[in-house]
Amino acid sequence: MTGFVLLILGIFFAVNLFFSSIIVILYPLFFDAPVDFMELIEQSILVIYILTSLFSLLLFWIVFLVMRKSWVRFSQFRKTQSNHLWYSVLMGLGFFMFFTGLLDLTGLPEHFPYYQEMMEMITRQPFLLSLLTIGVVAPFFEEIMCRGIILNRIRQDLPVAAAILLQALLFGIIHFNWLQGGYAFVGGIFMGLVFLWTGSLWVPVTIHLVWNISSVLVSHLGPAVDQFLLAAFLVVGILLLIPSIILFKNTRVASKEPPGSAMDQEPIV
Repeated sequence: MTGFVLLILGIFFAVNLFFSSIIVILYPLFFDAPVDFMELIEQSILVIYILTSLFSLLLFWIVFLVMRKSWVRFSQFRKTQSNHLWYSVLMGLGFFMFFTGLLDLTGLPEHFPYYQEMMEMITRQPFLLSLLTIGVVAPFFEEIMCRGIILNRIRQDLPVAAAILLQALLFGIIHFNWLQGGYAFVGGIFMGLVFLWTGSLWVPVTIHLVWNISSVLVSHLGPAVDQFLLAAFLVVGILLLIPSIILFKNTRVASKEPPGSAMDQEPIV
């Protein structure tokens, strides 16, 4: 188990480092103007993330090919009930509104300068590029890696509770900063739970899509909000999260198919 998880994470970090290095190496070859390399990396961070995601998925596919397994089946990319997707939308909006209200009301970002710099840097990126990268690519890639591959693997050897906590911790770590990693850890716990309850990766992918797309839209297009609206965000977020969790849990109780039924895969022919 440990070797497999380290291999998957190692691929992600190595590919990310590779494309970051390529940007730093190639820029001086084509442009004569002096440049701050850290600033260059920050300006290119979304493009680097897209390249990292695509090439990491290619390498994941090769790993599973060697194992004679289908990563699509292993990750449980399978149909789910239509009501699961509606619950996912509620949960995604709930996470977005709850954490937006909580962070801004408490002023937590002020104590994490790197987080503030990163958020400001992202808002300076072209809107469509941010929407594509953060709103679409990141949810698909991170759910495939953290829930579809890592969680499905480690729950073969660990108790379910330990597997959910570990994959949520790794999900937080890959966000590279304490504050975002903190709320990603919390979100990762619930997305891991609903993944196991429903047995379909489409559910956490949808939650993640709604959460991230809402964040991009508000950060780029939304007006400044006052304390009252932030408090309303916090309350509405809670009111969306609680029923969505209950609905998902009730679906699990009613389900006749165990969520781990897709783990034993046939070799690729």
